[in-house]
Amino acid sequence: MKKTKSLSQLEKAIEHKKKHPDKSIRSVASLFGVAWTTLRDHIKNPQMKIGKGASKKLTEAQEKEFCLLICSLVDRGFIVSGKMLKSLACDFAKEKDITLKASNNWVSQFCKNNNLSSRATELLEKPRANHLTSEIINNWFDLLESIIKINKIPPKRIFNMDECGTRMDVVPKRTYCEKGRKCIEITGNSASFHVSTVGTTNAGGSADAPYLIFKGIRKNHRYIEDAHPGILHDVTSTGYMTLKCFESWMDHFLTWAEQFRDNPNQVMLLLLDGYFSHHGCLPALQKAQNQNVIVLVFPSHTTSQLQPEDVGIFKSFKTYLGNEFENWKIQNPDQKIQKCHFSQLCSHAWVKCMSKDNIKNSFRATGIYPLNRQVVLDRLKKSGAITEEDEKIPEDKFSQKVLSQFPTGKKEISARAFPDARIANSQEAIDELRKKIEMKKKLQKQKLKKLKASKGKKKTKKKTKKKIENKKLKKNHNPKTKKENKVRKQKKQRRKKRKSEKPLDLDQNNNNNEEELRIKKQKKRTRKIIHVRRIWIPSGLQAINLIFMLFLGIYRFFSWYLSFIFIFYVGILGGGVYANAFWNISKYIEPIYREFAMGSTSMADTIGIFLAGFLSLFVEPWLNSNKKY
Repeated sequence: MKKTKSLSQLEKAIEHKKKHPDKSIRSVASLFGVAWTTLRDHIKNPQMKIGKGASKKLTEAQEKEFCLLICSLVDRGFIVSGKMLKSLACDFAKEKDITLKASNNWVSQFCKNNNLSSRATELLEKPRANHLTSEIINNWFDLLESIIKINKIPPKRIFNMDECGTRMDVVPKRTYCEKGRKCIEITGNSASFHVSTVGTTNAGGSADAPYLIFKGIRKNHRYIEDAHPGILHDVTSTGYMTLKCFESWMDHFLTWAEQFRDNPNQVMLLLLDGYFSHHGCLPALQKAQNQNVIVLVFPSHTTSQLQPEDVGIFKSFKTYLGNEFENWKIQNPDQKIQKCHFSQLCSHAWVKCMSKDNIKNSFRATGIYPLNRQVVLDRLKKSGAITEEDEKIPEDKFSQKVLSQFPTGKKEISARAFPDARIANSQEAIDELRKKIEMKKKLQKQKLKKLKASKGKKKTKKKTKKKIENKKLKKNHNPKTKKENKVRKQKKQRRKKRKSEKPLDLDQNNNNNEEELRIKKQKKRTRKIIHVRRIWIPSGLQAINLIFMLFLGIYRFFSWYLSFIFIFYVGILGGGVYANAFWNISKYIEPIYREFAMGSTSMADTIGIFLAGFLSLFVEPWLNSNKKY
């Protein structure tokens, strides 16, 4: 739906339609930039007032700023879905002190105003080796190379962050035993806890202290008492990184990374994987953007070949950590590894694996620094994930039909889609493809036949059930069921009772009707009472009134004529307490105790009136003797 740009345009559109009745409403609306539904309503009802329209929550400048933020996220590899866009918009509005409810209509209007559209994403669900195509790797390296060259980023300002999960089960991979035994099963500790260790490194060979994430509810500083200085920790419900945890890590990273640049205007590059907690935290990404940190995401299912910490650091870290666990278990055979022990063991393993040579070699092996994409492509070609024949296009007509069946619309047959098509130009490979496709078609036809047969059997079963039911009804000769017969008998009995209870005299009937009307009127009057659930408030006011009246009897602040108004106010309070007490009993007390409550309140009321009258015999002469006027 288009929104009206101004009142004058809508008025002009109405006048134009009156002058040119032959033109359609839609054409006039598009000509003046007005919603055709509003124009239609105003033409049908000329007495309608022209409103101002819906007010925009974000200004045009704010919308452009938010649009640039989304485009930058998409350019760097983030996926912004509909729900993600709504949550980011709400977070963006909160920072601007604006209350925004991002609905589907708001999203569609925002996309129209800023030339955005939703596009289908290609999910890489197959194994990683099957998805490491040369196109994806080349495109990502082109983007990386352009960022590094344009911003002139040296190796010490190229960072990588990743987390790895570990459990506290000390299970050695190999053991000595008798010959002939193939596998030895070991029972693991079911109560072992999960810990995520977050590591940050740069291409210059330096590394930050590990950031540990424990499973728990509250932080405990005992976990890192025996560890090396600089280690930080956090606690989550699962032991994995969350949005809040990523934001706190980002604050720590920005302070630590300042030592690697001379000026705050120098640009830094941070490489991350596509985990949701990394790109779903808008405040953390905005903090990085404000401090000239470019965040770049690896393509999905490529971190095993492109992420430096996955390739060369975490593997050695896990081996060193396993050795530390095993040594500790030998020294303490009767104890279990607790959270307070983990930080100490982790710090020892971290120092061993985070050497300058190891970090530089991991960045070199992934081709990030020095920039060399051919290292990754050659490694994948040796493993067989990428072949030279993948990029060849067959000239056969049949192969062109096969290409049209691809949902991605690619113009090439890859060895990952068809494992037997490594020699695409040979006729033997094409014949094999034809046979496979024909076999698939036959299997699909067989499945369809089975489904049709099963549906036919279900229909015949339903028909037979209906026939049996009809036969039973014919035998009984009673189309009505037992329940319907019971209802009929009950109705007849009610009619007989009404006839017997009807009064013979018309005067008696009229009198009864008058009494019923009176009762109904009384019930309606009780509904008009101002209901008070907390009766202690008016009763407290009555106590204040008593004290005020006693002082009035002694000092006489104003004339007695005005005191009559005050007495009227006291009477209203007393009546309100009396009426609301019984109303609350009838509504909120259970019917078993209701009668007892009604009786006790009425008795309390009479006793209170009696005590008030009895005390007045002594209070009145005392007031007369002590009056000061």
